[in-house]
This record gives sequence, C-alpha cells and structure tokens, in this order.
Amino acid sequence: MLTRFSSLPNMLRLWGVIFIANVLGAALFAAAVVYGEMLPPSTFGVLSEEVAGKLEYGFWEATLKAVLGGWLVALIAWLIAASKDTISQVFFIYGLTFLIPACGLTHCIAGSSEVLMSVFAGEVSLWEYLGGFLIPATLGNTIGGVFLVALLNYGQVAGSSQKTPLSGYTEEDEQGDS
Repeated sequence: MLTRFSSLPNMLRLWGVIFIANVLGAALFAAAVVYGEMLPPSTFGVLSEEVAGKLEYGFWEATLKAVLGGWLVALIAWLIAASKDTISQVFFIYGLTFLIPACGLTHCIAGSSEVLMSVFAGEVSLWEYLGGFLIPATLGNTIGGVFLVALLNYGQVAGSSQKTPLSGYTEEDEQGDS
C-alpha cells in the first residue's frame, strides 16, 4: 500500500473485515465461557478484577497503553516474517506477547475477550466496553502498529540503497530499465 496508494481502499476493507470478524469471534468465545460456565468462580473473579483495572484507565491512558500494545503485536508480525526458523518464531510470539499483560498494555482483540466476558456476566455495560475499551484500544493499536512499526520499517527498507521486494522495486524492475 505504501508504494501504490490506490490500494488503500482495498487495505481498509480487508482491515474492516478482519476487525469485525475478530470482535465477533471474541464475543462468541466470551459468550461460550460465561454461559457455558467454563471458568470456576474464583478464576472469573480474578478476570473481573483485571477487566475493572483496564476500564479504570480512562480514554487517553487506555489509548497510550494500546499504542505500545499495538507496537508489540506489529513488531511480532515483522519479526516472524524476518525469522528463518520455527524456534525463533515461537520465541517471538510467546516472549513478546507475554509483555502485553505483564506491562499492563492493551490489545483491542485479545482484551475484547476478557471485557466481553464481563459484559455477558452483567458486570460491564456494552457502552463501557465500546467507549472505555474497544475504541481507545483500537485507536492506540492502530497508531502503534501502523506508525511505530510499519512506517518506520518501510522507511528503513525504502530508503536503503539496495532495492528489495518490500521497497516496491525488485531486481526484475532494475533489469527491465537497463
């Protein structure tokens, strides 16, 4: 998309479909856990405390925590694509994903499962979920993922003297220009 801006509508449509499908999947999972009584009451109590903490952040603090959470998730995707072996990929996935809850960061989809469990249990309203979690987390994740990772990585690749497939030019393009 960064080399052909005409693909922006297609990218935004893809993001929309993926986002909606992920939120619906999180809602189905949350409903199954709550209505299927899959968690013991003590575990659900701990989960409820975690959700209450996330909703206490306020809009801008939640957005800032989501910027860093989005940055980590996008960084994971870039590192997985750059790694050659499965062990490295597993390390990046588990090691960096662990940092999101350990550092009190948020992610719009992973956190949606938790918050939606509280919605289905009647502890949180749908409006609290949307305005207090989903919107600020999505905004922050987008800023972190797109601006802190994708654009910086693209700038590094596009600005390099060696042309690569990521920069929009390949060796075939250069040979065709000769």
